[in-house]
Amino acid sequence: MRARKATTPSIEQSRWVAPATFMLAGWLGACSLTLSLASGVELTAALALAGLLGAALALVLCALHLALGGLDRRSSFYVLVALFAVASLPVCATPLGVWLKLRGPHATLAALALLGSMAVGGAIGALIHWSYQGDSADRVELRRWRQRLALAAVLLVAAIGLGAYETTQGWLRGYPVARHALFGIAWLCATTAALALAPLLPTKARYGASWAAVGAVALSALRVASVGPGVWTTLVRVAHVEHWVTLGRSLTDVDRDGFSSLLGGGDCAPLDAAVSPSAREVPGNGVDDNCRFGDAPPLPEPAPTGSMGVPGPPPSNVVLVTVDALRADRTTPYGCEHDTTPNLAALAAQAVRYTNAYTSGGWTCLAVTSLFSGVYPRRLRWQPVALTAPTQRLLDLPWEGQLSRDESIATVLTLPAQPPSWWLPLALQRRGYRTIAVTTDEVSPMFRRSFARGWDRFMLSRGPDDEQTIDLALSELRREKSPFFLWVHLFDPHEPQTEHPGVPTFGTSMLGRYDHEVASTDRQLGRLIQALEGTPSLALIITADHGESLDRGSQLHGLDLLEDSIHIPLLVRAPGWKSGVNTSPASLVDLGPTILALTGTPIPVGLDGRDLKALSGDDGVITDLLRIDPRGQVWLDLVAATNRSARVVRDNLKQSDAVFRTGDLARPPAELSSTPAPAELLAALERHAESSVAAASSSVAGESPRGRP
Repeated sequence: MRARKATTPSIEQSRWVAPATFMLAGWLGACSLTLSLASGVELTAALALAGLLGAALALVLCALHLALGGLDRRSSFYVLVALFAVASLPVCATPLGVWLKLRGPHATLAALALLGSMAVGGAIGALIHWSYQGDSADRVELRRWRQRLALAAVLLVAAIGLGAYETTQGWLRGYPVARHALFGIAWLCATTAALALAPLLPTKARYGASWAAVGAVALSALRVASVGPGVWTTLVRVAHVEHWVTLGRSLTDVDRDGFSSLLGGGDCAPLDAAVSPSAREVPGNGVDDNCRFGDAPPLPEPAPTGSMGVPGPPPSNVVLVTVDALRADRTTPYGCEHDTTPNLAALAAQAVRYTNAYTSGGWTCLAVTSLFSGVYPRRLRWQPVALTAPTQRLLDLPWEGQLSRDESIATVLTLPAQPPSWWLPLALQRRGYRTIAVTTDEVSPMFRRSFARGWDRFMLSRGPDDEQTIDLALSELRREKSPFFLWVHLFDPHEPQTEHPGVPTFGTSMLGRYDHEVASTDRQLGRLIQALEGTPSLALIITADHGESLDRGSQLHGLDLLEDSIHIPLLVRAPGWKSGVNTSPASLVDLGPTILALTGTPIPVGLDGRDLKALSGDDGVITDLLRIDPRGQVWLDLVAATNRSARVVRDNLKQSDAVFRTGDLARPPAELSSTPAPAELLAALERHAESSVAAASSSVAGESPRGRP
């Protein structure tokens, strides 16, 4: 094939060829990836932001290209591969905690992850080096045309495939680092596809690309500047687009406090790191520390447990049963299509059933602490604590140097940084009650550290399922005399799913196996309920710490605040209580005041809950959710307000609200985008936000409500 004579460019033109080509390739790659994956409102705004950031990030690749221009092709290839391989370490390996895991029993897997990250980074560097070669189409042979077209097609398909995988896999919600890595690789693939096609353009067209790149970037910048903050708070919840909005906010976070004043980031003081949406609101200092609703008045703290007076003889014994990860809709009293819980159904006929009961914390650490402290989780200070495997030790930050040779970090828990000032078991002890806790050894490290205060006996069952826990609880009941407070925590519905001989089965699907676990727990609850018959003046409360998501093949909780994750059963059978159904929103935080009322114990000022016996109306209840990564950084910070008809979920990191219909079990649920958020729920969230607890890398940001609205 005879090559045409190339037109020699001027020096001024040559200076712009590489930057313009990279910039246009980044713009095209980001826009094509976003257009193929994104859906929702204001797509033009999403494309403009993606194109603008894509072009800016592509200039970084161009800088590498120009910096290596003095090397021969082979040397520049090796340098670029090495640079991308090394760059993969802080981007992928470090956030995943690979360095700590190299010293534990999962060292082989960690080493493979380390090598895999470097291999992917090196491969991307090699592709970028190969894709941008040659000066014009005049020098590209027919064979190279075909190679480049094939490479571009494969890379674009890979980009779309990786992006689609990142947006559809439910289990990835618990691994934000993996999600960001998949997004970054998808963008690089799309950009590299555009770079691979660049040498196929004629010489004049390639120099004309300078003007096209400048025009595309200018139009994108104008479109981004014209978009209001409300649009960004919506787009940050759109699959895939959220990465662009998050990246844009990070790049414009001048004071590095984690929030931007642009793109709906919510920072009202862009040059003051002490003022941001995650900062502690200091009442009465004249400063809107958390950028919400001005300065806040003081919030009363709950009275210390020891300051309460002791009244007359206790009127009731109390048994509280919490079931880990039990969703309300999979029980018979709450409408399950299978008769999974006949014993709960029989109890419900004699008790008050709260149809709209919700957890106060999205996972066990938050929920149980809130139950016994009487306040919503954000009224307390929290810290990240590592749970080790296989030794089941709890380690505070910093974890380096504390791990033995055979240990690794299994998970990171969110536990109270200090004991709450008021604690239900201590209050009942002072009232004259014997307090007994019976739970499974599955959660013993967390429970012993955070919940063991105030118990006369804190017992751990050693068996693998709820049968052994109930055996131990019945043994404790036989030795106790009135008055007593017994807390039993059951665990069967929590993963992993196991088979229980003699228990009804409901198929082999994940939902069917979960229902089997629920039925097993109900069988053991029946034994406890039967044993309690005849106990004088007994109040029996059965509930759950949180719900469970069975989404896309994954059994999860603590990752969102949707219906199946936070709706819990709540049954109360107590002396003087008339059986029936109560549809008013109820919360785990209400159990503290309720038990105090049942035992004739004074209810201190400052608790967030109310006595369930008098519960009425449609006041919204709050649910908090905080998660921390292995580096001690908050990566999930959600709060929801729920009443009978609607739920508003606020993402404090994304600075975005979503409105859902209460009771919607779909995943994802239909967002009520055309319906304004109920004013009473927004008011509850505003009060919740105005009284916050300090934030730090080792002390999670906390926001607290002023009780019910």
